[in-house]
Amino acid sequence: MDLPTPRDSKVHIYRGNLEQHPQFYRAIAAHSFNRRVQLSLYHHSAASATALLEAATFPDQYFYYSAAQVTLRDLIHPDFLKQTVRGGHCLTALASSVRLENHDIFAITSAGKLVLSLTKESYQECGLTGSQSSFKASPSRYHITIDLRADAMKVGTKYYERIHWAFSQVLTQPFTVDIALCNPSTGQSLAMPVPSTWHSVKKHQIQPRLTTQPTITTPTASCIRDTLWTEPGTAAGASEWQNNALALYDWMALAALDASCVQAADIPAGPYSPLDTIPTPNCAGQVHTLEYTGFISPYTVRALMATLVNTYSKSPENQSLTPLPPWAALHVLGMPNAPVSFDTKERASISGGATTYSLLCWPSSVDCLGFFACTELDQFD
Repeated sequence: MDLPTPRDSKVHIYRGNLEQHPQFYRAIAAHSFNRRVQLSLYHHSAASATALLEAATFPDQYFYYSAAQVTLRDLIHPDFLKQTVRGGHCLTALASSVRLENHDIFAITSAGKLVLSLTKESYQECGLTGSQSSFKASPSRYHITIDLRADAMKVGTKYYERIHWAFSQVLTQPFTVDIALCNPSTGQSLAMPVPSTWHSVKKHQIQPRLTTQPTITTPTASCIRDTLWTEPGTAAGASEWQNNALALYDWMALAALDASCVQAADIPAGPYSPLDTIPTPNCAGQVHTLEYTGFISPYTVRALMATLVNTYSKSPENQSLTPLPPWAALHVLGMPNAPVSFDTKERASISGGATTYSLLCWPSSVDCLGFFACTELDQFD
């Protein structure tokens, strides 16, 4: 049978200096819901790359998250708000037992915003103020954003009591929720007090995994820097720059999936194989990857990125690790059922897939090339 053509993606590309352009780290912090993080070193010997990745590996028990069965009312309990949401830490939570396209769903972003994506019936019954979905394909969904850190979210205020009533009388169903709490300065996971009203609480360790793709055709560092770091001076040059950037992004996506087609010089065209050729110049090489999978806090991702940059770009001081891999990247895959992409930007309930982004860097440098991708329907800023 004929397979449906995948929905197009939008890729927003930024380049700059990590120290001078804080938008890279802001974007990491704004992408609250992360399923997989990969630190990849390209085209180098196994011994040196493994040593670098081991240096970027955090201790066991450092990263974890919890799963529990809770209600929305549990999440606005005064003690939970005081100790966890407003305690100076980073809390993220996402309902994992329901699907975005046809259920009520909620999430708590890293900025303390409770985002509800509701069906029309639930929205009308709960009496809370929100807005209709901006997507024509899903007009029957409504979005409500509640700032859990706001002064108005205190017991006794009209605002709090109105929300409490809605969560006690209308939106009462229990959800299975993934919850992560971490120190925003270090990215280290923190234990949280578990209220007696929570059920089926389970802790999940996020363990590192080292892998190697030993025979892969990889673009060279000059392929990236020479073609993508030069400002295009003409419209034709800008179009060529865009094509080169998208070809590189497609290649990275396939390499991150360990797709067999990146091991060949020619790749068959088609809707499920978007890459026509591997970007040139290229050569035979290896990809060494440190991977974390789970429900991952954005500040954990920031810690991993900072560790990669510190280990990779400053490691020429350690002669035992030279020559260095010519380039490295951080790849992040979002959660497919998250109702928002970056910050509180709405995700279309019918879009499928997940938002992703990749950050590329070079040794002895803090230059960075960032690719931020979402479907054509999802909002991005």
